[in-house]
Amino acid sequence: MYFIELLIDEEVKAAVAERFGLMRDVARDDPIYGLKQECRVQQFLGYDYVRCGVDDVGIQIDRIIADDTADLRRRDGRAYVDEHRGPITTWAEFEAFPWPNPENYTTRRLEWLQDNLPMACASSAAAGLPTLPSTSPG
Repeated sequence: MYFIELLIDEEVKAAVAERFGLMRDVARDDPIYGLKQECRVQQFLGYDYVRCGVDDVGIQIDRIIADDTADLRRRDGRAYVDEHRGPITTWAEFEAFPWPNPENYTTRRLEWLQDNLPMACASSAAAGLPTLPSTSPG
């Protein structure tokens, strides 16, 4: 049993893919490399979903950077959402917030998943925010 709310760090996914040769047939410069890796790692680890959402949402959330002490370190440190103060706490901040433009959204990755989602997997809508309910292919 796994927890959908607890994500697997990107560097851990990359290490799993490397160790078990999951991406050996995919070029690093493949424009959909990250999503292919996501599908293969999730399936390899026994998960029954792949997180994906519309592209280019670009919601800006202030983050706190901390030193990374894990064995698989992120070179720029760990980023955490400041849970003591949200991005919008006043009407002035609401009005000044850089809301994304929906006209800039694309669905390239979702369209790729439509034809390539691993069998017995569902896609779970995500936008860098909490995971939302999903739909499952037959």
